[in-house]
Amino acid sequence: MKKQRKNRNATGVGRQGSRRVLLVIPTANIIHRQILNGVLRYAQQHGPWEFHMLTGLFDEQGIRRTREWGCDGAISFAETNSQIQAVLDANVPAVFINPPRSMLRKGSPLTRHCCALRDHAAVGRTGAEYFLERQYASFAYLGNVTNKAWSHERRDGYVRKIEETGYRCDVYSGLTAEERDDFALESRRLRQWLKSLPKPVALMAAHDRRARQVLDMCMDEGLSVPHEVAVLGVGNDEILCETTTPPLSSIEMDGENTGFDCACLLDGRMVGCRQTALEPCLLTLDLVRVVTRRSTETSCVADPLVARALALIKERIGGPLTVAEVAAYVNLSCRMLEIRAKKVMGRTVNEEIQRIRLGAARSMLRNTHKTVGEVADACGFYDASHLGLWFRKIYKITPTAFRASFEKKWETWAASR
Repeated sequence: MKKQRKNRNATGVGRQGSRRVLLVIPTANIIHRQILNGVLRYAQQHGPWEFHMLTGLFDEQGIRRTREWGCDGAISFAETNSQIQAVLDANVPAVFINPPRSMLRKGSPLTRHCCALRDHAAVGRTGAEYFLERQYASFAYLGNVTNKAWSHERRDGYVRKIEETGYRCDVYSGLTAEERDDFALESRRLRQWLKSLPKPVALMAAHDRRARQVLDMCMDEGLSVPHEVAVLGVGNDEILCETTTPPLSSIEMDGENTGFDCACLLDGRMVGCRQTALEPCLLTLDLVRVVTRRSTETSCVADPLVARALALIKERIGGPLTVAEVAAYVNLSCRMLEIRAKKVMGRTVNEEIQRIRLGAARSMLRNTHKTVGEVADACGFYDASHLGLWFRKIYKITPTAFRASFEKKWETWAASR
């Protein structure tokens, strides 16, 4: 029996050529379940793999002696020291997902392994860009209850992007220990904060559950959503987002492909030589997109006719559209529409058409696999060259180079680590 296990560890395979993989993945969060689905999809295509999974449930048996169990590799979230140590004790190739950056300092044992890091600042920037495109001038951010590092990083990305445009952002202050334990106690202060915000306000919450609390309080306090408070969450948990009043807009992260990529990374190290298998690297995760529902389904433009014009521009984004057609739609002359648009937006109607189309193209380049030509066609440009001309003029970069800047990157840890 011992000899058989020794041979299995030496060859790196389990029963009938399968590999044993330890998964330390909490399943209460939608993004974690998506990551797990991605791992399982990879195993189905490239396995067989045997799994033992630790989900963090209180009645879970777990595996305390991972080396004796004889796993060949591990994929683990790195939120607690006990989780990390259980994986490190196995002394096998491992991929750690979203470890706090404080755990990646020089000398940390995680720097000897592979890590997949979410760019949480990019999540915050996405939320800010989304609201800025809707012409908001007042902004707010509500963080995670337990002050997690990723919540602060999302806040920083959100606030920094907003401040770059000359606006300011109200940030809800951290909770006391008593408030973290008792939502009824915290809710008094949160209600007062929501009522004190300048209206209309664009509010981003650190995650969907926190955004749901905001929607519930807005309903209790008679605050109109989205006309007074537009609310955006993170995670796009459909069960949470579709059962709020109104349904919640949310930033969706590419969880399943993250899990698939992590499994691919681990597989390459399990089949390689030991030196290659233990070579550390870094995977940067930054693919996100906003799923719009009714909690943000409005544009913060004071002039109702200009707001109607903007709605038409967004509706006709993929086809030809002239200023004259927009003016006729809102029953104004071209000159009067231009005067009113310039007053409330600081841009002409034609400039706004190009801005909206370029914004949509930029989002598609970042979040889809469509070719540049397909993106151009979907966003109302004549062809890829026409899109490229405007893209370089406004963003000072080609569409292809922009897309490449957001592709997942594998990097080796700096030698100084």
